[in-house]
Amino acid sequence: MDGFVGAFCIHPTQAAILNEVLTPSDEEVAHARGLVQAFEDGLKEGKGAVEYKGKMIDLPVVHSARQLLARYEAIKGSN
Repeated sequence: MDGFVGAFCIHPTQAAILNEVLTPSDEEVAHARGLVQAFEDGLKEGKGAVEYKGKMIDLPVVHSARQLLARYEAIKGSN
């Protein structure tokens, strides 16, 4: 489902199915949380980019991770 973050429902029973499919996996959430934490730790050290699990992390990557976490919380909060 790369690129899809939502969809329209024409009946309320479809919402549960869409939420199941569009909810980030536990692994994706854990990765995003770790990535954001590593970046925030780096900011405290005065860095604008950090390495996380062998990859360079900067603000655009952190923004995407935060969006994933917000989507996760929004879906989990609606259940």
